[in-house]
Amino acid sequence: GIKGHVVVTVYVSDNFSLGGEFEYNGHDDSELSIYENNFLGTGNTLKVTDYFNFHERRFAKYGDISHKFHNFLGTFVEITSTLGYGDRGDYFKVHNKILRPYLKPTDWAGGVNQDFSRSMDDIVSMDSTIRVTRNIVSAWAGASFKVAPKETSVYFNMRYEYRYFIDGPFVNRWVNRYYHNNTSLLFTLGVYREHFYRGNLIYGFGRTEEAELLGGYSWGRYDDIPYVGARVAAGHLTHLGYIYANAQCGSYLMGEYSRYNQMITRLDMLYFTNLLPLKRGYNLRQFLRAGVTIGANMMIGDGQNMTFDGDYKLRDISMGDIVGTTRMFISPETVLFSPWHILGFRFSLYSYLDSGTLGFNNNPFKNEFYSAI
Repeated sequence: GIKGHVVVTVYVSDNFSLGGEFEYNGHDDSELSIYENNFLGTGNTLKVTDYFNFHERRFAKYGDISHKFHNFLGTFVEITSTLGYGDRGDYFKVHNKILRPYLKPTDWAGGVNQDFSRSMDDIVSMDSTIRVTRNIVSAWAGASFKVAPKETSVYFNMRYEYRYFIDGPFVNRWVNRYYHNNTSLLFTLGVYREHFYRGNLIYGFGRTEEAELLGGYSWGRYDDIPYVGARVAAGHLTHLGYIYANAQCGSYLMGEYSRYNQMITRLDMLYFTNLLPLKRGYNLRQFLRAGVTIGANMMIGDGQNMTFDGDYKLRDISMGDIVGTTRMFISPETVLFSPWHILGFRFSLYSYLDSGTLGFNNNPFKNEFYSAI
């Protein structure tokens, strides 16, 4: 080489930026999305989503169009804007989100969210569908500071949220608290540590070890109440694979109705094996997800019960109006990675068994059992 110079070799991997998603939800609204992750060569994402319902024979019921700046003007700020309309005027959405995430052990972060929407919501407790118009504005900011040992940081966040419902279901002090107008302020003090592992054919994870305390206050239509919570999460890579666990609990302190009100306790676990090589270039990995969520002293009305959704979703099954205050979930999944490569795509086969219980008994083993294959 040349004295005083450094030779740098950069390896790049092409990424097919155009894609789509399809989700069928039976009698509920299904969706079809098409996205371009390099819109007009800018590196930004444009996504168009159509919601349809085969049962109602409405193939363009309503839709969304969204655009996302992944790194606005080189500031590491993400900006997402979404506009939605349809359902004969009963669906309308304007959503804007600005996010600057934590990037280094010592760093700052923050974000702003604005969400104005109108939709026809299924109010299970009233056995009816009601138009709900809401305006939600929130903002948060925080700072983190690196401390010993290793990649450990202490962080402090503060979040403000304003929720206002223009129209919606019947409410009073104890009924449909989810639809109460309120203003809240939440503080979080925590510590986290990052570990970086090299792997192949595996999901990505964020923070693997974290502990935090939460405290805040909510000023509502009928009462002003404090909130407290705590969370701890840890992950570890062993010679048998990777295991991750999360435990959290949060509750309002109302005093008049119950000391601990709308208290949610949640335990989650994830495990996956090492990549197991098979013959002819095939590889196999086994996953296991499990968790339980228990709600205590919940109020009357919607937003106070849970169903199988999010991380607890039973795939390919529409749960409809099945709700409860206690939920248990377990899902083993086997993924077979094939050696086939076509146009840069690698194919894999998978099988799973999603199962769980859901009901109003605090003992999850005494509630109704559901499953999906």
